[in-house]
Amino acid sequence: MPGREREMRFSRAWLAVVLVAIVAACNSRHGRQEGKELSMNLQVLEQKIVAKDQSASELARQLGAGAEPVLEKLSRHPDGEVREVNVLAIGEAGGPSRNKMLIAALGDQDINVRSAAVRALWVSADAASLRDLQMQAGSNPDPYVRGEVALIIGKVAKRGDPGILISRRVVEQDGDANHKVVLALTKLGDDKARGAQRARLAAPDPQARLKAVREYQYINDPKMLIDLKPALADVAEVFNINPPHAQPKLIRLCDVAVNVVAKVARPKLSFDGNERKRFETPQIAEVVRVVEMLK
Repeated sequence: MPGREREMRFSRAWLAVVLVAIVAACNSRHGRQEGKELSMNLQVLEQKIVAKDQSASELARQLGAGAEPVLEKLSRHPDGEVREVNVLAIGEAGGPSRNKMLIAALGDQDINVRSAAVRALWVSADAASLRDLQMQAGSNPDPYVRGEVALIIGKVAKRGDPGILISRRVVEQDGDANHKVVLALTKLGDDKARGAQRARLAAPDPQARLKAVREYQYINDPKMLIDLKPALADVAEVFNINPPHAQPKLIRLCDVAVNVVAKVARPKLSFDGNERKRFETPQIAEVVRVVEMLK
């Protein structure tokens, strides 16, 4: 009996060794198959991007971080249109180097590549990107990029921590870029910048006042919506809600201000404040009471 027991133990041990070997072989073949499949997909991705095929972004999204070697390589392609498609793919792939590659693309010689990088960074930029973004806000030669990057910084930085934006407000010479710096500072809680933003709400040009009212959606602070109280009494007709081919149907600045309050504060109103229409006087009065309570 003891001999038979030893035999059985030996058999079980041998069977276990065989099973481990079989599993290891299967895993090895599976790994090689996956590696081969990834290599083929990377070749397809490169071909799609070089061919300026917009579907490359979807494939990049599926490949994720695995797509980054190809995306890094094509960031240096001589054709600007290829680099633009590549930037779109970088944004979709979402790999760990995404923001680094997108920020590098802000210095591209092609404006379309720079613009694509800006749009992608609006979605993906985070606090870890702040240092590189601040460098771009201070040194990028394109005022459009400097302004947009300032807005992105305002979106991802902590309230009360404006960083480079304080000095940029003083030295930025481009008017539009400087305004975006002020807008970002307002979002971050800078009182001086908020005062400048409130002044824009009182501009003599109705379209300038419209732009200023809409910018409170970016600021996105319910407590600052009290600034819109004068706009809620402004009956200047400023915005056409009909299609271009139809007869114009204008709504007033006060109606647009109602829309902005509804989007930012999401208050419980007795009506739909997101609807684009001319609101009744009691409805506007209800929104005035809301902003007064929020301050």
